[in-house]
Amino acid sequence: METPIGRALHASPRLLWALTGVATVAVVVDFVIVDWRVIRWIGWDLREVVASATVLAFAIAASELRDGESFGFRWTPQQNWQYWIKLTLFVGVILGSVLLVYFGVAFGLMGSSLPAPLIRSESQFLSMFLWMCVAAPIYEEIVYRLAFTSTAAAWCGPRAAIVLGGVLFAGAHVWRGNPSPENLLGGFILSWAYLKSGTIVVPIALHSLGNFCAYLMQVGYFLRVGPYGESW
Repeated sequence: METPIGRALHASPRLLWALTGVATVAVVVDFVIVDWRVIRWIGWDLREVVASATVLAFAIAASELRDGESFGFRWTPQQNWQYWIKLTLFVGVILGSVLLVYFGVAFGLMGSSLPAPLIRSESQFLSMFLWMCVAAPIYEEIVYRLAFTSTAAAWCGPRAAIVLGGVLFAGAHVWRGNPSPENLLGGFILSWAYLKSGTIVVPIALHSLGNFCAYLMQVGYFLRVGPYGESW
């Protein structure tokens, strides 16, 4: 796969090592925030600090290298937007089919109980939307695509970066107790989209759209079963 992501880092081992350190810290902090209950109360504040510091570090590197495209700092993809709209619809159909099979087996054939919805009251509609569709996609794409995938691509090439980024992203969601198929597959798709498009905007947009679909499901689930997840 031809991609500009990570390209300029080959000429600067010093920056590659430094940014690899930044990416490692960002990923470790993301895992620690979930696991350490002691610091969970500062979770999103700490994530904002990590995300801001990560973007600043990569922006400085882009300025020094005079190549922002190596990190996806461009507004438009290498392809046209029509390409990504069509591809998004296609991937959406595939993922939707996978989810239908997954939930059909888990809750239909196996008789698993439905969990309580994430939304517990109508007052949470806006805050949950901002979290799922704005904050989480931006933060996770900064950590797992801008930081991790760009440096991984420089170290071992785009194909290996897709595999490693997908496994790490899936592992993060398993660690958080959310191992649903779209999360396990999402890391591979988003890493590929980042490298293919050459811009961080595409994976952020895809991530946000996917979370918006999940948000609508959560709203519908809450309206149907109430805040405690009574049976259908």
